[in-house]
Order: sequence, then structure tokens, then C-alpha cells
Amino acid sequence: MIKHIILHPLRNEEHFGFHSEFATLVNEYNISEIFESLVQTYNGHYDNLDVAMEVVRRSVYTGQMRVADQQRKSAYRRLRVAAFEFTKEDDPNKRLAAERIANIIRHYGNFATGPRAERTYALTNMLQDLREKCAVDLQLLGLAAWVGELEAKNLAYKELKSQRHTEKSEVPVMKVPEARLEVDASYAVIVKQLAAHHAWKPDDDNCATLIAKLNNRVDYYNNLLAQRRGVSAARKARQEEATVSFSSSSSESEVA
Repeated sequence: MIKHIILHPLRNEEHFGFHSEFATLVNEYNISEIFESLVQTYNGHYDNLDVAMEVVRRSVYTGQMRVADQQRKSAYRRLRVAAFEFTKEDDPNKRLAAERIANIIRHYGNFATGPRAERTYALTNMLQDLREKCAVDLQLLGLAAWVGELEAKNLAYKELKSQRHTEKSEVPVMKVPEARLEVDASYAVIVKQLAAHHAWKPDDDNCATLIAKLNNRVDYYNNLLAQRRGVSAARKARQEEATVSFSSSSSESEVA
């Protein structure tokens, strides 16, 4: 069972923190084609929230950089999904080749949720490792061109960043309240699909592990909200007590 959380009481940073952790989790597991499609949609909504949360002044190149970043993330996700799918191959040679590639991808973690600046250099290092250590494997699985595409998109982003002018301006893509509603709705759809999949395939270890990890994060944020409610309730009780004490003192003074 997936534990319930009401997200709207979370403060903006807490809310973004929850979705950052959720985004990391769901991008680590391949549950089904439907699930993967929903995660892709969620990633787009999460990216909108990420941008909306950035309180910075952006240069005239910001829009182009955002598009370039989305393109390289999409290229990375396609490569990642393809490599992980090949680990299920019946051919032992292809399966072993895919495992070597997947291990490198796992080593660098999921780039979809990291800061853009870190993503650039981490992708560069990962691509270098793949070319140096898995060149034959990439050719065997037909993924060499995919690596080339990802490298080209990463270089395009780096070039835009280097050309960015000093002139800056606000580029409001989406306000935080709108972005929150969008990503929360996407989260709810994924959770519903995940619960349905678990009910249909209760022996799916990947699904069970993902749910367990998600429940752990839900517990953390629910406890955070419960603590806040407790503090608020205690403060209200003290205020009411002080009001009662003041009223009693006033009444005694009047009688005297």
C-alpha cells in the first residue's frame, strides 16, 4: 500500500524537496511501459517546478539554454532506458554488454534531477567513460549513435552557456503555485498507476522496492507536517491560556 500525503501544506522548499526525492526514485526503476510514459510526463512537470523555483536573473540566452537542457536530458533518458532494456536480452553477450553500460550509468546517478551546471560536467565524464570502457559494447547494441547524440546535445548546451551575455532579465516560465499544482497532479497519476501495477503483479520486486522507498519519504514529510501542527497547536493553547488568565485577573480586580 502506498501511503498518502497531502502536499499543499508543504512550504515551497519542502514541497520541492519532496518532488526532487520522488523524481530521483521513479527515474531509477523501469516498472512498465505505461509507468515509463507517466514518468517522462512527470519529469517535464518537475522541470517546470525547478525553473519556477529559481529566483535568479537570467540572460537573453536562458530560453535557448533551457531548451538545450531539455533536449540533452531527453537524449540521456532514451539512452538510459535502452541500455536497461538490453539487460533483459536472451543473448548472454548482449546482456553482459548492457550490464557494463548500465553499471556506468548507475555510477553517475540520474542526471534528470541534478543541477544544470553539475549535469554538464557529469555527462561529459560519463560519456568519456562509456567511450573508453564500452566502445565495443555500444557498437554491439547499436547505441554508439545514441551516445553521439547525447554528446552533441551536451556540447550544444555548453556552447550556449559560454556565449551567454552579461545582460540579464527575468524569464518567468511558470509561477510556483501553477507549477506545484501541475507536478502534484502528475505525482498522483503515477502513484495510482504504481498501486495498480503492484496489485496486478505483487511479486514485482522493483515495484515493491520503489513503493517501500516512497513510503519512507512520505513518512518523513508527514512527520514534518505533524510536528508543525503540534507546534502550532501548542502555541494556540498557550495563547488561549494566557487569554483566560488575563480575563480571570481582570475579573478579580473588578470584584476587589
